[in-house]
Amino acid sequence: YIGGSDLFNDNGSITTAFDTCVITDNSAAMGGGVHFTYSANQNASLVPVPVILRDCAITDNTASEEGGALYGVRSYVAIKSSQLQGNEGEYGGAVYAIGSLWEVEGSQFTSNTAYFGGSMYLEGSDAVVSDSTFDDNHASYGGAIYGSSVELDLIGSTFTGNTAYQGGGLFGFDTISGISGSTFQENTAEEAGG
Repeated sequence: YIGGSDLFNDNGSITTAFDTCVITDNSAAMGGGVHFTYSANQNASLVPVPVILRDCAITDNTASEEGGALYGVRSYVAIKSSQLQGNEGEYGGAVYAIGSLWEVEGSQFTSNTAYFGGSMYLEGSDAVVSDSTFDDNHASYGGAIYGSSVELDLIGSTFTGNTAYQGGGLFGFDTISGISGSTFQENTAEEAGG
């Protein structure tokens, strides 16, 4: 039901690193590839210790609900120099994040699919995406990224050929977005916000 693998950090002192990994063809209801959960008990640090995915291929994972590839609640997750391709979920084809901090750097999101957020679904979270590409991702809302009550910074990233009913490249609801040095090109929406 939860994740191709499940990481539960209950003491706030463990950093988990995935280096040069392959996460593929897994399925679950939530977090088809990996499910991250942080529990702030009375002995835990108030700031989650990071999970780092570096030089990983995260492909063809599915979730019937949230996070086709990766699911994070109250988590700090960094994705670096990785490829997320062909993942599928209802909320967040590749990434589902709620109440979390996500950093994405030098990564490619390609051909991921969801109803909300073809590549990334972010709610009540902060995210910084830099030097990354979002190509050919599909959703009803937010072909590449869907954000709700989010602070999102996009730096030096490219959004190309993403499609949605609303927000081909990006859909933001009550979202603060800082966009610098980024390109949105050939994204399409049936109704609004290509």
